[in-house]
This record gives sequence, C-alpha cells and structure tokens, in this order.
Amino acid sequence: MTNLTSPDSQKPELCWHDLYHAALFETDHTKVLERIAEAERAILARVKERFGITSDHIEEDQVLDDALYALRALGNGVAIQAKCQITHPLRLEPGEASGFSLS
Repeated sequence: MTNLTSPDSQKPELCWHDLYHAALFETDHTKVLERIAEAERAILARVKERFGITSDHIEEDQVLDDALYALRALGNGVAIQAKCQITHPLRLEPGEASGFSLS
C-alpha cells in the first residue's frame, strides 16, 4: 500500500486533493474511516496554511469547505451503514427475493 500522507514531490495544495479522492473512492470498508481522517487532517492543514495568506483565496476556501463537508457526510453514511448492518443484517441467499416490489 502506498503512503498517501507524504507525497514529497507534490504541491501542498494538491496533497489534500489526492487524499480526498482516496477517501471518496476507497472500496475497502475497513479502511474508509481511516482514509477520511487522513483527508480531513490534510485539508485542515491546508486551511491553516492559507490562514496567514493575505491574498484573495475565497475560491480555494470554498473548495476546502465543500471537501470537508463531503467527507463528513461520507463518514456519517459509513457509520449509519455500519450501525444498520449490526442491528439489521440483511442476509439473502442467492436468488432469494428481498421482499420489495417495484410494481
């Protein structure tokens, strides 16, 4: 596994973006929350970096804010899904109907 938290050759404004995409597209359910946490840390580090800059950076601030919102929504969805799996596990045998009908 590649360590996404230390890309030496990338610009700081792009590092968070790679971690963000890694979190959004992680397919291993056991790693999603870890990826989300890594991306959130990188985004918050970028926010702190930008805080001292006096030039206009409203657009990047909005992108960072949107990314944090999306990660938190994803994290909440993962947590809800995990809770539902624990309290109401859905176990269907192959070919078994779920009980829902579209008609």
